Amino acid sequence: MHRIAPPLLFACAVACTPGAAPSAAPAPASPAAPDPYAACADLPRPEDADACVVRVERGLLAASAGGARRAGDTLHFRGAGRGGLALVSDTREGGDFVRFRYRAHLPEIGQHLVQVDFYEGGGWLLVDAATTEQTRVLGPPVVAPDRRRFVATSVDLEAGYDPNGIQVWSLARGSPRLEWGLDGGDAWGASGAVWIDARTVELTRHVNATGNPDEVRKIRTRLVLGEDGFTLRPVGR
Repeated sequence: MHRIAPPLLFACAVACTPGAAPSAAPAPASPAAPDPYAACADLPRPEDADACVVRVERGLLAASAGGARRAGDTLHFRGAGRGGLALVSDTREGGDFVRFRYRAHLPEIGQHLVQVDFYEGGGWLLVDAATTEQTRVLGPPVVAPDRRRFVATSVDLEAGYDPNGIQVWSLARGSPRLEWGLDGGDAWGASGAVWIDARTVELTRHVNATGNPDEVRKIRTRLVLGEDGFTLRPVGR
């Protein structure tokens, strides 16, 4: 099965030590933006859905500040230098199927977000707006209010095509760096991340303790950065 593998998920020691506290208490950040292509999936005729996707992406590219454009099956990204990046879709049926869709320009972290569809499952890419360097992430970034980190989550306990887990990425050095991650395997995934403050994320863990997808429990959970690194605990504890 052809997929973009996520970066290594790990429970870390050194990389999980807390950074400096922000000088002021910023307002909570917004959750991840809704899927701009969601309305296209509800259209009954395939040709209408395809036209909808083209129309939506055209609008998203127009908002990319000139950093991204499409030419046929290829998404082109322009960096600050002479170089650039070309992501070429292959939509022939089979294991090599891959389709790149432009999703968003994220100027607050200096990245473009690309949705990747495979024959089964999918993935996510960040493309640096200055260098066009690629970073594979679990899901769309949810940026902390102080803009020093973002969290990415993923859950797929039914089909099992996509990974399950949580990632926290640091932006302290400009480009994203994986600071902390936890792999849920086949037991649990995560969704709905919202930053409560610059050191606290609230999210939903989808726990499948029995292996039966009809018995998945949803537990609202907080991921907190403390003196000993990141810890997960249910809301209310």
